[in-house]
Amino acid sequence: MFGFVKPLVPELKVKDSDFYRSVYCGLCRSMSKHTGGISAFTLSYDMTFFALCRMALSDTDVSFERIRCKAHPTKKRTVLCDNAELEYAARVSGVLVYYNCKDDLRDEKGIRRAGAKMLLPYARRINKKAALPDISAKTEEYLLRLSSLEKENCPRPDEAADVFGELLGELLSFGYEGAKAAVAREIGYHTGRWVYLADAVCDYKKDIKNHRYNPFIFAFESAEEAEKYLSSDISDILTLELRALYRATALIDPPETEAIMRCITNIVRGGMENSLVTAMRKEAEK
Repeated sequence: MFGFVKPLVPELKVKDSDFYRSVYCGLCRSMSKHTGGISAFTLSYDMTFFALCRMALSDTDVSFERIRCKAHPTKKRTVLCDNAELEYAARVSGVLVYYNCKDDLRDEKGIRRAGAKMLLPYARRINKKAALPDISAKTEEYLLRLSSLEKENCPRPDEAADVFGELLGELLSFGYEGAKAAVAREIGYHTGRWVYLADAVCDYKKDIKNHRYNPFIFAFESAEEAEKYLSSDISDILTLELRALYRATALIDPPETEAIMRCITNIVRGGMENSLVTAMRKEAEK
């Protein structure tokens, strides 16, 4: 995921904003504990959403503690204590970091490839500590499929987005059965599709300039057609994905900790769209 899946903080109640921050900080600690201190530098809002969804689906009991951390040593913070779903999110994050790094090394050029090459030894250790061989195999399989489409300059945005959506669906539903697995798969699928398409929209001009693959470059006969589509019609597609995602999250049996669902709903119904609008505005100002 690419940093879009975060809350719209002004719309959160103070107690829910504090709860979200405690999950974010708790995931950071869990990553340090299970996949090594350096992995905490890859902490993301996206994986915090992943952890929230897993905790909601499992109706995880939550507890908190006040600690000082290395990033904020002068003031104690309220942090979610480690639990099974937080640990799983931390380990999955480690796997994704490694395979994204490998993907960049295989497909990128110049500075991005050099950065991936430098990061790879650390990412390999993070993945080893994550110790999720089944998840690693699934992640590699899907990212290789996605890489193949990108190398072919696939002109069908939906096809590439589907692969990323299916991957997140597999990761989010892993270990679940029946209705719970189906709901988790739907949440992961629509989150992945939206993120992939949103990232492609946001990076369109940058990808043209840097000669990187972007499905919208090849989906139209001219740049004028592509830009017209991206400035109007694509918003309808992204809105439909968010609506499908909201319907999927609404199928979660309400967990005992109500703040989990309030945070998830805030992210899906306002945070993700706001993140994209903000990112596109910054790109336009460059």
